[in-house]
Amino acid sequence: MKKVQLQTSADINDAFLRQLQVEVWDGNRLEDYGGQIERHIKDAARINGVYYVKSQYQFYILQEE
Repeated sequence: MKKVQLQTSADINDAFLRQLQVEVWDGNRLEDYGGQIERHIKDAARINGVYYVKSQYQFYILQEE
């Protein structure tokens, strides 16, 4: 499995629609170990009840190689 960064709003929307597990990182620090995107708006995504500003965090999914 490899970690793939969600870089665009379209990537985040795809993960939302497919109910994928998403990790949230702040640089080298893991903020959320993984959960489904419950909601996302222009500037933020909600995972496990917490809103993360898209421009301040990195979002990753695991994909098979």
